Amino acid sequence: MSTANPPARQWLRNRWWRVFVVLCLVFAMLWLFKAPLLRGAMSYLVSEDTTGNVDALYVLGGGALDRGKEAARLATSTIDAPLYTTGSNIDGTLEEWGITITEADVTRGICVKHGVPPERITALHLGTSTMEEADAILVHARMMGYDTIGVLSSRYHLRRIDDVFTDRFAEQGILVKRFGAYNPNFEEATWWQGEYGLIAIQNEYIKLFYYRWKY
Repeated sequence: MSTANPPARQWLRNRWWRVFVVLCLVFAMLWLFKAPLLRGAMSYLVSEDTTGNVDALYVLGGGALDRGKEAARLATSTIDAPLYTTGSNIDGTLEEWGITITEADVTRGICVKHGVPPERITALHLGTSTMEEADAILVHARMMGYDTIGVLSSRYHLRRIDDVFTDRFAEQGILVKRFGAYNPNFEEATWWQGEYGLIAIQNEYIKLFYYRWKY
């Protein structure tokens, strides 16, 4: 025999019914406003500067084609400063074919192909992650005496760039400006509608939370 009296059972049923109704309303609102919410999730990641007055522009490894082309566009239009590419990772598939070219060299080659004079851009074979690249760039920028630098990466990577670079570099008297390259594999306004965009943004949020937790 149940030990709960009828009023208690009725209270429990009413409570869980109210919870169910509230959850249904919440999910309905999320579904109704999913597009602006998801666009907002992308907008949060894109923390970009728009001015190009820097002593040097550092192009991070990864996404060499997009980042290299954007770096070349900036270098031939608005930024009159030396360029540096970073990244010591080597594509494992290419390595199997005996091609041991680093991310830094790939990005530099794309910049040159798109109009940057070879003597203006230097490959720094340093860094296998954003944090390692930040460490290497900080040492290099201090050695070169730069007080304002640009860091170029994919647009949806810029919030993490802000987290990793800005305060640490400011402590050393270096201002960091962030520049972003568009990824042609998905539309930012509808990133959740395709597999590439869905995976890219999901992974970036995982990395963002991981970096904030670890560093």
